[in-house]
This record gives sequence, C-alpha cells and structure tokens, in this order.
Amino acid sequence: MSKKSLLTLSFILTLALTIACTEDVNSTNNSSPITEEQVVQKDRQMIEGTVIKNEITTENGIKVYEVYMTALSGGELKIKYWIENGTMVEIKGISASFDY
Repeated sequence: MSKKSLLTLSFILTLALTIACTEDVNSTNNSSPITEEQVVQKDRQMIEGTVIKNEITTENGIKVYEVYMTALSGGELKIKYWIENGTMVEIKGISASFDY
C-alpha cells in the first residue's frame, strides 16, 4: 500500500472511532422526559410478558416510573426508570428465583 492510502485509511478509522465513542448507547434522547407508554414499550422489548401496573414514585428526590411485570416464565419483576431522561435505574425480581 502507498503512503497516501495508509494516511487515508488511518484518517477514516480515527473519524469512525471518534463518532462511535461519542454516542450514548443507553438512551436515544437524554434531554426529554420519557412517557408512560415509552416505558412500557421499553419493558416489552426487553422482557416478554405482561405489565401488571406502573406508577410514578419519588426516589431520593427524583421522580421514577416503577413498572411491575410478569414474565412469560412466571417471574415477577419491578423495573425503575428516571422520568427525566428515561434511564433504567433498577431491575429486580420480586418473586422466587426463576429464569428470566
């Protein structure tokens, strides 16, 4: 390969890595509040099952959605999201051990 080709290739790789490393993979939009419908949609994409209920609570002064689900395997889950930006802050089983 010529020097010019190597320089071009290294420039492209550097540019691609810079763009990839600056993307936030945890949320599609960190600046706007998440809706109740979006929370339920996120849960259904992550775990197959039925949403039992969801409610708004406050945890350490921050408003969160708490979503209660029953997975197809029978296990019950509680999933918490910050309302402010849609970040999942906790997921835990609230029933006996099972396969998610």
